[in-house]
Parts: sequence; structure tokens; C-alpha cells
Amino acid sequence: MIKGRLLATAAVSVLVGLAWLMVLPAWGEGVKVPFSGIETEPTDSALDPDFVRIKPGSFSPDFLFRTVDGVEGSLYTTAQKKPVLLNFWATWCGPCQHEIPFLVELYQKHRDKFELLALAGWNSPLEDIEKTRREKQMGFPILLDKDGNIFDLYQIQGVPTTLLIAPGGKILRYQLGSFDSYEELEEFLLGALGEGESKPSSAKGGKG
Repeated sequence: MIKGRLLATAAVSVLVGLAWLMVLPAWGEGVKVPFSGIETEPTDSALDPDFVRIKPGSFSPDFLFRTVDGVEGSLYTTAQKKPVLLNFWATWCGPCQHEIPFLVELYQKHRDKFELLALAGWNSPLEDIEKTRREKQMGFPILLDKDGNIFDLYQIQGVPTTLLIAPGGKILRYQLGSFDSYEELEEFLLGALGEGESKPSSAKGGKG
């Protein structure tokens, strides 16, 4: 009787295993891992734990985005012809608010040299984003990341965080923490483009 129960249990286990094999797709055959508005293809590099390591010299993960004005795009499409300054910020972050006028001035003076994407997240309500945009006269694209998926994708540890990304996706510069002055931000851009005095990237702090 005990032997019969054991055989029955083994048979059920085999059937369950076969059922899983039938419903699970083969990894690497076009399986898509969904983010909110993001899809990534499982590849050898994507499975490498060192693949998404955000630092100068590494390649930035691509992502899809939607701006507060409803315009859709992707990082790599934006970075096809010009480098992209990618700025992670939050509406409640004091250092972010301090830095925004520098970004506005940089965009006004040098927008022919680069693209600017300001990615708002970490509990930043849309109404607060809109208010900040009006008050600070932010004329560049502001992206939404209400679920924090892009922040997680880029392993953001604090805001503001700013990256300069070359056409093709290579990270040229990275800074954690706000810029102390407009001149420092301008050097961050122009120095990497060979138009200013080159200085190393820095990390200044955590959450604003």
C-alpha cells in the first residue's frame, strides 16, 4: 500500500514537471521581460551581472520613454547623432532644484551640441513636475518614471545623478550629486566633447 502511494506521488511529480516544460518558453528565444514601458531582450550580455554597471566607459542600457507632453522615444534613438545629457532628479530634492537653472542655461547656450533628457522619478507627482517646469522654465524634455524602473535599471543611488552618453550608448561621464555652479556643469559637457578643460567625473553625495 505504501509502495502504491509512492508510485502515485512520483507519477504526479512527473506530470507537473512535463506541464511546466510545456508552458515555459525557451530562454533566449525572443522572451521579453516587461518593465513599465520597457522591454529587454535576454541576451548573453544581459545575463552577465557585470553588464549593467553604470560608470564611464561602460554602455548605458537603452530604454523607452514618454515625456510629460506625451512624446515617446528611446535613449538610443535620441543619441543617434548627438550626445545625451541624462539627468535623474526628483521634485522634492533640494539639490535638484538648485541645479535646474544650470541645466536650463546649458540647454539654452549649447543645445546644438547635445540632447538633454531630465528623468523625474522617486515619488515625483505629475502636478509637481509641471509646477517645477513652469517655475524654472525648463524647455527641455522631461521624462516620467513613476514606477522607478529606469532608476532601477541605472542603479541610481541618489539624486541628482547626471550621465553624459555618447552616440552609440557609451557613458562618457557620470556624476552623483548636484553641480556647484553653471561653470562646473558646462565643463562636464564641453570637457568631454574636447571643448573645455577635461576633469574627472565625481560622486558628491546621496539622495537630495
